[in-house]
Amino acid sequence: MTIVERMGRALPDLWQTVARFPVPVLICLAGTVILNLDIADIYPMSPDRSQQVYDGLICGFLAAGAAHLYAESRDWSRLSGSALAVLAAAILGGVCWFFRPLDLQFEFLLPGLVLLVMVAGYTRGDNDDNAIWMFNARLALAIILSGLVVMVFGGGLSAIVASIEYLFGVDFDPDIYPHIWATGFALIGAVYGLSMVSQNLSEPFRPDRQSGLLVTGPLLLLNYLLVPLALIYVVILHLYAVKMLIDWELPKGQVGIMVLIFSLGGAAIWLIALPWRAGGSALVRFFNKNWFLFLIVPLGLLAIGTWRRISDYGVTPERYGLVALGLWVAFLIVWFVIRSRSIQPRIVLGSLGILLIATSLGPWGAGSVSIDSQLSRLTALMQAEGYFQDGKLVIPDTIDAEASGDGYSIVLFLSKHRRLELLAPIFAGHANDPFDGADRHASASDVNSVLKFRHYRRNDRPVDKTLVYFRSTGRITLDVPQATVLSGVVELGMPPAIADDPSYPDPTLYVADGIFTVRYGQDQWEMEVEKLLETVQAASRVDGDYPPLVVSIAGRDGVARLAVLEAGGRLESNKPVLNYVRALLVLPAP
Repeated sequence: MTIVERMGRALPDLWQTVARFPVPVLICLAGTVILNLDIADIYPMSPDRSQQVYDGLICGFLAAGAAHLYAESRDWSRLSGSALAVLAAAILGGVCWFFRPLDLQFEFLLPGLVLLVMVAGYTRGDNDDNAIWMFNARLALAIILSGLVVMVFGGGLSAIVASIEYLFGVDFDPDIYPHIWATGFALIGAVYGLSMVSQNLSEPFRPDRQSGLLVTGPLLLLNYLLVPLALIYVVILHLYAVKMLIDWELPKGQVGIMVLIFSLGGAAIWLIALPWRAGGSALVRFFNKNWFLFLIVPLGLLAIGTWRRISDYGVTPERYGLVALGLWVAFLIVWFVIRSRSIQPRIVLGSLGILLIATSLGPWGAGSVSIDSQLSRLTALMQAEGYFQDGKLVIPDTIDAEASGDGYSIVLFLSKHRRLELLAPIFAGHANDPFDGADRHASASDVNSVLKFRHYRRNDRPVDKTLVYFRSTGRITLDVPQATVLSGVVELGMPPAIADDPSYPDPTLYVADGIFTVRYGQDQWEMEVEKLLETVQAASRVDGDYPPLVVSIAGRDGVARLAVLEAGGRLESNKPVLNYVRALLVLPAP
C-alpha cells in the first residue's frame, strides 16, 4: 500500500480536501509557517514586506480556490486544475508583490476575488440559478463554521496553556498565544472551510421540496425584514429625488455612500430571494421583478453627487469606487431591460467581481487615477496661492485657510499612498528642500511644514482665529546640569484653585488670566499664553517623528526649560486659548 493510500485511509476527510484543493492547502501551510516565523522574530518583516507577503497569500489562496472550482465545473483532470490554480496564485501573488508600482488597491482586489470564487464553478451557460444559490449558501455556512472552529481551537488551546501555567508554575513564552491563534486562522480554520465547500456543484435548491432552516430562515428574513426595508429605502430615495428637484439643489455629499449601501444591499437581497422569484410571497415576487428598475433614480443621485464631490475635491479611491459602482448598476439596468427582465446571478456577481479586479491596479485603476487627480489639484492650488515665481518655489507669507487645509489633506493623501516622492521636483533648488537628505525620503510632516500647510476643521475657519497644534514622537537629548530637577511627563489641566494648594504634587502647569505658569515648590515661571502659542505655532510641526520643542522661560531663580511633546490651542484676536500641553520639565533645584 502506498503512502498516499495510507494517508487516504487514515485521514479520509482531510485527504479528500487536500486532493480537491491542493494549491490552497499548500498556501495555508506556507502562510502558517511564515506567520509563526514572523511572530518568533526568526523571519521578521518590514511593513511593506509584510503587506506583500500576507496580501499575496490571501489573494493567492482565493485565486487558486476559484481556479480549482472552475476546472472542476469543466470536468478537467486534477492535474490540469492544479496547474491552473498554481498559475492563478502566482499571478495574483505577483500582483501583490509589486503593489507599489502597480498602485494596487487591495480593498478593490479582495472583494473582487471573493466574488469570483462565488461564481467560478458556474461559468457555463447551462448552469441552474438555484444551484449557484445552494453553493453560496453552503459556502456562507462553511465560513461561519470555520470561524467557530478557529474560536474553539484557539480558545481551547489557550485555556490549556493558561491552566498549565497556573497549576504547575510552568512559564511558557508569551508568544505562544499568537502562535496558537495564527495557526488557527491560517491553517485549521482555512482548511476546515475548504472541506465544507459543496462537492456537488450542480446540486439545485428546490424550496418546494425541501424544508428546515435552509428554507424557513431566508423566507422569514425576506418577508418580514429584508424586502420591506429595501422597499422603504426605495421610497425614501425617490422622495429625496423629488425634493431635490423642487428645491433645485444638488444632492448632499454622503448620498453616494447611501446609494452604494442601497445598491449592494439590494443586490444581495435579490440574490437571496432568487429561489422564490416565482413561488414566493407577492412582496418577494414584486421585489425580484422590479429591483433593477428601482435603481434608475438612485443611479442618477449617485452620478450627480459623485460628480459634485469630484469637482470640488478631486478623485479619491472611494469616489473612484462610486463611479465604478455606477457603471456596474447602469450595466445591470441595461442588461435587465434588453434581456426582457431576465438576468442571471452569475452575471450580477461575476460582472462586479471582474470590474473590481480590473479597477484595483494599473494606470486606469483607482490608485493611479486618484494620485494623478490629487497631484494636479495640489499644483493648481499652489499656483493660485502664489507658490511659484519664475518657475521656482517661493513660500508665500500668508495662505488662505481653506487652501491650507486642502493642501495639508492632499499631502497626507499622497503620503498614505506612498507617492510623496512625486512632490520632490517642486522643491528642487529650494533652501528648505525636505527631500534633500541622504535617503531622499521625506514625511508628510516635512512637506507640510515647509509649505506652511496646516489642518483646519472646515467649521472652524474664521479669519480672526488660528488653530495651533504641535505633536512630536521623536527623541531628544537634553543637557541636565547638576542641581537640576528633571520631571515629566507633566500635563496642563489643573484648575488654579487646585494648583495653588500646597499639598498638590510638584511640578504643576496651569493657566490663569492669560498667563501660563510652571510652579515647583515656592518657585514659579510665567509666560503669556499668546507668546507660548506663537512659539508653538512657529515650530509648524504636526504629528511626526521630530524632537520635542524646547521652550525656555526665564524666572526669578533661573531658567525653566519645557521639552513640549504636544500642545494645542488657538490664537484669537481677543483671547488666545491654550487647551493642552504635555511636556518634560528641566527646572532649577529649589
